[in-house]
Amino acid sequence: MRKFFWGAVVTILSVTSAFSQVPSWRVINNSLVSGYTEVVFATDTIGYLAGAVQGNSHSMLRSADTGSDFSNINFPGFVSTFATNMSWPTPQNGYVSVDTGTAPNNSVFVLSTSNGGSSWTVYSINNTLQLQNIYFPSVSIGYATGSLSNGEGYFIAKTTNGGQTWASIYKSDNYVNYSHLYFPSATSGMLLALNSATNVVNVAYTTDGGTSFKFSSLRTDSAANFLHWNDDGSWLAGADSVYRSTDSGRTWKSVVSYDTSAGPASVATFNGKMGFAFRQNEPIVLATTDYGATWASTRLPTAGSPNDTLTPVAASMPSGRVAYLLASDAFATSDVLLKIPIPQSNGGGGNGVVQNQEGEKISFAASVQSPWIILSADPEAMNRSIQVVDVLGRPCGSVDLMAGTSEARMLLSNLHSGDYFARLGNAVVKFTVWE
Repeated sequence: MRKFFWGAVVTILSVTSAFSQVPSWRVINNSLVSGYTEVVFATDTIGYLAGAVQGNSHSMLRSADTGSDFSNINFPGFVSTFATNMSWPTPQNGYVSVDTGTAPNNSVFVLSTSNGGSSWTVYSINNTLQLQNIYFPSVSIGYATGSLSNGEGYFIAKTTNGGQTWASIYKSDNYVNYSHLYFPSATSGMLLALNSATNVVNVAYTTDGGTSFKFSSLRTDSAANFLHWNDDGSWLAGADSVYRSTDSGRTWKSVVSYDTSAGPASVATFNGKMGFAFRQNEPIVLATTDYGATWASTRLPTAGSPNDTLTPVAASMPSGRVAYLLASDAFATSDVLLKIPIPQSNGGGGNGVVQNQEGEKISFAASVQSPWIILSADPEAMNRSIQVVDVLGRPCGSVDLMAGTSEARMLLSNLHSGDYFARLGNAVVKFTVWE
């Protein structure tokens, strides 16, 4: 049976109404040089940008104040460009493979930092391994994909000593273009690949630290954009549609369809039950609070004028409290960073006193007598409506509180496990439902 608890009751004279806390994306930095292609926030406040910008083909920036300000990170003089994405398993420990721009020693160096980029240790690796994608689930263990310098195929590699040495752990002529690694642990992870005969997108996965890989077909040949392994065991993969699997890739279900006008979801980020995906051609953001089973759609804010729309570039969600989006502005020479703060559930329970629009104190409470959620308040002479939304602002239902009555009921089965807001006039309370 589901259990239902109220969180802290909000008094609207002393704090802003909780409905104003329903999260929305806002621009926090609109002065970023155009050209950054990556954003990684290792904590809620410490984050990194990387890319090739005007005047610097290997620019990396660091922020310690939630992206409001960034400082430049310097690299050894031999670095020409980044060969791979960056990976930050901790706020201070980071990795990136670099290209010297000069054969035959290009793309055979891995750089490691343990102090947030203040200094770098250089590792020269096997010059046949041209790394193109990396992911470190821990400080010592990392995975990479790339192509062999002799043109013989694509490979998956692994390091167990923080990038000092790499060993090829998988190679096959049946699959090419390995990309988009994601490893939720040191032993379990996944990546995207193309079937070399059909160009159909496949998800390759391992549960034994790369000793073996299995492949699951998405049955689409559209460009692959992202993938994620949820902590409930379900998988998400983005291509023409957003696909979800709950049986380790044996079957896939489209949970977000392709939009002929807005395009596919080209960028996404997840943490726990929550996540966001962004349409490629229009400023539309999709949000989920149930591991991608269901989604709601809203629009991103503009960077200025109503026509100043944003295109998603990369996103990062370090916790269930906040997410970030790096976006380009077609009408400006700078990129922007957006942020969404996510309200958190407060513990506790019981009844409370709030105030209505006229400033009068009223009681507003809830209890459960299965199969009902019972919402109660002081009676008034007019009909009123109690509205319920989740933490992403998605409407989840409403119930009328009739004139002269003090109780309204909503079926408990109408709500999934999670956090919610209920509003009666200007009075708002936050509550949690779980199994």
